[in-house]
Amino acid sequence: MNNINGVHMNIGTRLRNVIACCLAFGISWSAPLSAAEKTSSPSKTQEIKLAHLMSRDEQIMLRNMHAEYTMSIPVSGRIRVEKGTLRLKYISSISLAAPRSQLRISLNDKVIAQIPLAPSKPDGNLIDIDVPQELLAPGFNTLKFSAAQHYTLQGCENPVSPELWTQINTVESKLIFDSTPQPLPTKLSELSTL
Repeated sequence: MNNINGVHMNIGTRLRNVIACCLAFGISWSAPLSAAEKTSSPSKTQEIKLAHLMSRDEQIMLRNMHAEYTMSIPVSGRIRVEKGTLRLKYISSISLAAPRSQLRISLNDKVIAQIPLAPSKPDGNLIDIDVPQELLAPGFNTLKFSAAQHYTLQGCENPVSPELWTQINTVESKLIFDSTPQPLPTKLSELSTL
């Protein structure tokens, strides 16, 4: 622990202060992109595993009749997303009733995909889902996985039956973004967009 002006600072606080200083100085050293640089900037592809966006490296387990999992997707204000894809790998229970079981994926409360959970294809393979660029805003975006899982076609069933599950593989599932750089703001008031 360091004591600066009578205030104890832990390692996390010191690290945040160092990063903030580096970013602030980095802004003063960088110039905004010129018009020529804006038009000639090549598109860059970035792949982010879902596991890297989670607080713990674990698989997403959706259990019971109704289950959901929400995660935050950060998008820097320094880039413009040209194209987004969610490559999803999942496995579901072979006991699920096909016509009634589904996995719904939404971004910022807008549904972007519905996937039937069929016992004939429990592994799900890798599925590419288009992520509309207009739904991605600078800052944190909310990605939600919602499962409706049933093991019978009749209405009477146990909502917490152990057969009701779907697992999303967060190591093989990833977000793929094609993006181009945006001008770097030179004001400290714009620091939050970094």
